[in-house]
Amino acid sequence: MTPVRIRFLGFLAALVCLLPSPALAAFVTLSGTVTDSNNVGIFGVTIDLVDSCTAQPVGSSGNVTSSTGTFSLTALPGIYDVEFRPALGSVFTAKRIRSFNLTTSQNLGQVILPNGVVVSGQVTDSAGVALSNVYLHFFPPGSSERVYTIRDSTDVSGNYSTVVAAGTYNLRYGPPTGTPYLALVVPSVSIQGNITLPTVVLQTGFSVSGAVTNTAGSPVINVNINAIDTVTGAGITLSHDRSDSNGLYTVEVPAGAYYVQWEPPPCTLLVSEQSAAVSVSADVTMPTQALPAGVLVEGKVTDTNGSPVVDVNTDYFTPAGVEVLTADDHTDSTGAFSTVIMAGTYSITYSPPRGLRLAGVELTGVSMTANPTVLPTVKLPTGFFVSGRVVTAGGMPVDNVEIAFFLAGTSTQVYVSHHSSDPTGSFSIVSVAGTYDILFTPPAATGLSPVWRRGVVVSADTSLSDTVLPAAPPNVTSVAPSAGTDAGGQTVTVTGTGFQAGATLGFEGVSATVVSVSGTTIMASTPARPAGVTSVTVTDPGGATSTMAAAYAFQEPAAPIGLTVSLSGNDVVLTWTSTGQTGWLRDRILQCRLRPDQGTLAVVESRDRRTECAKAVFRYGEARAGGHPDAGALHLRSPFGGGRRRGLVRASGARGAL
Repeated sequence: MTPVRIRFLGFLAALVCLLPSPALAAFVTLSGTVTDSNNVGIFGVTIDLVDSCTAQPVGSSGNVTSSTGTFSLTALPGIYDVEFRPALGSVFTAKRIRSFNLTTSQNLGQVILPNGVVVSGQVTDSAGVALSNVYLHFFPPGSSERVYTIRDSTDVSGNYSTVVAAGTYNLRYGPPTGTPYLALVVPSVSIQGNITLPTVVLQTGFSVSGAVTNTAGSPVINVNINAIDTVTGAGITLSHDRSDSNGLYTVEVPAGAYYVQWEPPPCTLLVSEQSAAVSVSADVTMPTQALPAGVLVEGKVTDTNGSPVVDVNTDYFTPAGVEVLTADDHTDSTGAFSTVIMAGTYSITYSPPRGLRLAGVELTGVSMTANPTVLPTVKLPTGFFVSGRVVTAGGMPVDNVEIAFFLAGTSTQVYVSHHSSDPTGSFSIVSVAGTYDILFTPPAATGLSPVWRRGVVVSADTSLSDTVLPAAPPNVTSVAPSAGTDAGGQTVTVTGTGFQAGATLGFEGVSATVVSVSGTTIMASTPARPAGVTSVTVTDPGGATSTMAAAYAFQEPAAPIGLTVSLSGNDVVLTWTSTGQTGWLRDRILQCRLRPDQGTLAVVESRDRRTECAKAVFRYGEARAGGHPDAGALHLRSPFGGGRRRGLVRASGARGAL
C-alpha cells in the first residue's frame, strides 16, 4: 500500500462523477511477455486485473498473450492484483502479482510461468456424497500467503484437478458459501510429481453470519472475518471469509466459544474490531458491526544489507501494553507493509518468520496521528539461535512458556520474537550477541513456578540444557460460596495458584470430594460436618499445603427437625418430620448420615472405628416413608450383639434421649 493509492482513489471517484462517459476517461496500458522456463513465449495466457481493495475483477482489453507470448492490455488506472492464467489443458503454473501500481502505463518485461505438476482428488461429505465447488488452496508451511492456482475447485462429481509447482504444502479445502460444511486443512503434504490425493471428507458445523458497515452505515466490502477460539487462542480455518458488496458474510465454525474479528482492507482506512466471546451451539446471527475510521500506517523492513524481508509480522501495543488488533500487517515481497490503526502513540514489534537468522526489533513511543503515517525503514539485525526445551520435573514438555531476555544483571528487557515454547516444550529464538538473564514463565494453569537462567552468553548458536520448571506450592485465595448446609453436598470453587492434578481439599480435617483441578481452580463437593466456621486446606501430591482460615461456614437447616426417639423390642425407632434437607443421626455407638428424602441411609463410621458398623447398619437399618417423601421412621438395630444401646440421638439440631 502506498500513499499515492489513497490519494488516487479519491481522485478517481471525483473524476468518474465529472466525466459524461467512460469512453472519455484516461486509460493506461500494461504490457510484457509471458514465457516458460526456456524463455519460449506462451500463447493464450489470460491476464486478469482484480481490484486490490475490493477483490472485484476489473475489465480490460488486449489481455491475452499472442503466439510469441506478448501482451498489451488497456484498463482504467488503479492498484490491482495482476493474475496470469495459462490456457486450459496446459501444465504451466499460474502467477499473481499483488497490489501492482497501475496508475500509469507500465511494462512488466518478462514474466516466467514454470511447468508444474497435476494434483487431483475428490471431496465428499461424511455420507460419501460428492461436494461441488469446494476450492483447494496451497499454502507453504508457516506462510499466510497462498500459492496462486486456477481451476482449483471440485466439479459436480466432487473431483478436482489443478496445477501447482512441486513442493510441500498445507492444503486448505474450502466449501462453497451457503453450505453447512467446515473448511479443512491437511498439513505438510509433499507434492513432488503428478499425484492423486486421498478423498477428503468435510464435516458440518454452525453458521456465524452478520453485516459490516462504516460508522455512517454504508456496507464495507472485502472485510476479512476471523474466528478465534477463546480457550486456545487459535484461529479457526474458515471458507469464504470475506464480506460481499452488501457488507454481508456467513462462515461455518464447529461448536465452541469464539471471538469474531473484522479486518477491513487498508484502502478503506477503517480500523479492525473484535467481538466479545460468542458461544456457538447453533447458527448465530451477529449484530451489525460498524468499523471506525483510523490512520494509514506504512513502512518497510529489510536486513542489514538492505534486502527486503518478506512476511515480517508487525504488532502494535498501547502505552499500557495492550495489543491492538490490526489487519494486513505483514510485509509483502518488497518488504513493505500497510495497516490502519486508531490515531495514538504505540510500541511496534517486528517479528521475522521462524527459521531466519534475523532478530526481532521493537520501537517504542511511536506517534501515529498523520494520515498516512510513514514509518522509517526498519533493519533487522543478524543474530544467533538460542534453542532448548522446557519440561516439568518429571520430564514432561511444557507448552506456551513465555521466554523473556534481560541484559544480564539488570531489569532491562530485550525484545525477541517467537518467545514461547511449542507443544513439545521446544523453543528457538534469534538474539543478537550479548549476555542475558532469561526468564521462563509458564502459564498459570500449569501450577508450575517460573525459572531464571542467568548469565547466558550468546556469541554463537547456543543450545541450552533442558529448563526444568518446579511445581509451585498451592496458594488459596478464595472459596465460593462461603457457606452451605452442614449436610454437605454443596459445590464449591476454590481459586488460587499452584494447584496440581491429584490435589486434595479438606475442611479442618474432613475431606471433600474433588471434582476437577486446574492450575488455578479446584471444584469440589463439601463433606457433611457439624455446623460452624472452618478453614479450607489444599494439599498437593507432594504434601505442600495452603490454608485459608475461616473460609467456609457449615450451617444447620433453617427448619428444625421434629425428632421422636422410642423403643420397639431391641430396635431404636427414630421418627422425624419433613425438613427437605439431609440431616445427621448419632448415638453413642453409631454415627450415620441420613438422606430422608430418598429413604436411604449412608453410614460414616462408628465412634470406636469398628468397620462392621457400615455393613451392619445397612443390613439392619430400615427407612419407612410417611405421608411426605422426607418424613417417616427409621429403625436401627445395634450391630454389636443385637442389644439396644441407650444414649443421645441428634438429627440436625433436634435431640431425643433413650
